[in-house]
Amino acid sequence: MPSVDHAVIAAAGFGSRLGRGHPKCLVEFRSRTLLDRQLELLADVPDVRIVVGFQEELVVEHALALRADVTIVRNPAYASTTTLISYEMGARHLASPCLFMDADIVFERESFRRFVARAAEAEGPLVGYTDAKTADAVYVSVVGNAVTGFSRADVTPYEWANLAYLPAHYCEGGNGSVYAHLSKDLPLMGAHIVSHEIDRIEDLDYALTHHPLEGVERQGEAAQRIVESAVVRLARS
Repeated sequence: MPSVDHAVIAAAGFGSRLGRGHPKCLVEFRSRTLLDRQLELLADVPDVRIVVGFQEELVVEHALALRADVTIVRNPAYASTTTLISYEMGARHLASPCLFMDADIVFERESFRRFVARAAEAEGPLVGYTDAKTADAVYVSVVGNAVTGFSRADVTPYEWANLAYLPAHYCEGGNGSVYAHLSKDLPLMGAHIVSHEIDRIEDLDYALTHHPLEGVERQGEAAQRIVESAVVRLARS
């Protein structure tokens, strides 16, 4: 599978909306943290950088236990800066394009692989969008294979997936939102991805019931159904 050389994960933010007082990337989803899942998806990317801030020691310890060669980038001003700044810090000194992603997203494996494959062959930026589902979605307008607009007000079937493949220097020179920074260069090539942002308790509950089961999760559900069927048969006998 075609791959990319660099990835930056923005993991500096609070998890206050989840009401748990710890980094969002360490929230567990089906018995694995969001960071576990993302690092697994990035196993073929040789250079992975994680930008940390809030309770950074917890994130650093967890990340290095999962992947010893990950690069840690500190954002001490995480409370007053945006994800765009974390992206810029994470990609600093790189010369080639980079995959940028937020740490509070659950990505479905196959669609993520397709995105990476397209990114590796792309001649310019590639922007990820997903089916609209969150309460405060940044809606995305799509025409053909191109992203043509971002909006909080104009409802569309899609929303910004907080995933993009961009030149390493792309995020320099701003402290606004990532999508606003992208807006100045529209239209941009886009790719649909299956994903769920975990920003609130409601998002977590929704993702648990709607995100596709994968690998051992699917096997576990099948095993559970076998057990439940056996219990029903036993009760009827």
